[in-house]
Formats: sequence, C-alpha cells, structure tokens
Amino acid sequence: GEHVGPQMEPVGDGPIDFEDAWKRFNIYLAWLCELYVNIMNIIHFMHDRYDYESAQMAFLNSELKRLMAFGVAGFSVAADSLSAIKYENGVIVDYRTEGDFPKYGNDDDRVDDIAVKISERTIEELRKHPTYRNAVHTLSVLTITSNVMYGKKTGNTPDGRRAGTPFAPGANPMHQRDNHGAIASLNSVSKIDWDTCQDGVSNTFSITPETLGKNPDER
Repeated sequence: GEHVGPQMEPVGDGPIDFEDAWKRFNIYLAWLCELYVNIMNIIHFMHDRYDYESAQMAFLNSELKRLMAFGVAGFSVAADSLSAIKYENGVIVDYRTEGDFPKYGNDDDRVDDIAVKISERTIEELRKHPTYRNAVHTLSVLTITSNVMYGKKTGNTPDGRRAGTPFAPGANPMHQRDNHGAIASLNSVSKIDWDTCQDGVSNTFSITPETLGKNPDER
C-alpha cells in the first residue's frame, strides 16, 4: 500500500487515453530500470566480495566479457493491457473491459507491435545505466514459475485480468486468448527480436494427443 514509484495525477474518469497511458508507462519503466540496474550491481558486487565464484573464475580467460541478465514478467499482460486501452471501443470500468481488442498470440501486428516495443523500450532504459565491471546488459522473457506469484501480488489490469490471477509464463500469450491456432501463437512470440532479449525468450507449448489425431495410426 506504500507509494514507492513516481507519483502522478490520477487518470480521470472515462476512457483511458493510449498516448497518456504509454507516456506514464515509460516514466515508470525508466524509474524501474534504473533501480533494477542499481540492485543488480549490488548483487554482483557482493558475489565478488565474498568470492562466490572464485574457483570457477580461475579457469576462465583473464579478459572476460561479462553479462548481467535482467528479466521481465507479465509480458503478454502488459501488451494486452495497452492494446485494450488503444483499441477497445467501450469504456474500461475498474479495468472491466466492455468490448473487444487485439490480443497478443494471434499474429496480429496491432498488438504484437506493442509487445515488441515493450521489450525494446525495456532494454533501452536498462542500457542507459552503467553496470558493475562493464557487464553487457541482457534481457530475458523467461518467467516459468514466478509469474504465478507475481500475479498474486498484482491488482486488476486493463486487459480484463483480475487481481491475483497468474501472468502467462515467459513470452506466452495470456491464458485462452490465442484463438487463431498454434502457428499464429508462435508467430507472435517470434516477433521479439534477439538483439533485444539476448538472455532468452521462453514459450511454453503443449498439444493434447487428440489434436494430432483420434487414434495412434492417425497420429
């Protein structure tokens, strides 16, 4: 319940303006990325201070290319929430959507472009801040279990997700929102650029046997 981030005037009643929301999002993103780099610098420094990896380091080259891995969670929730603000024809009341909007995971550039922009803006902000021992900033979209806990701690979001609901894992579309088939879902994820997320992009995918045929011969 404590306010720890940048403080702004509340959004007024009625439809949320996308440009205003995107501006606010980026202000918070810039603040959070600076904080994130500072915290990671402390963690890496403390590892070195207590010789956490000294035995392993003895086997490596003297001149190292160091990496510092950062991550994002709730990727599809953020993309869908911004898409809902931008394209939804109705009014969002307490983040209850009235209408429809493009959803990440259906090979729809209207929302996939927002997702790509989120990843690009995140690494851009991270790279603005120096890292311990000049490590290279890398970003991942890899949450596989922590997305459940993060969801429990996050309130209602503009995409219609209710408070406490888990985020989708990694770069997956939010649950039951990809309804254009497997290839469309994979296409959305594939648009995330490798240069932006060099620490990895995770897509958890499962297919029931019946999907591939009703009997072993058909499968």
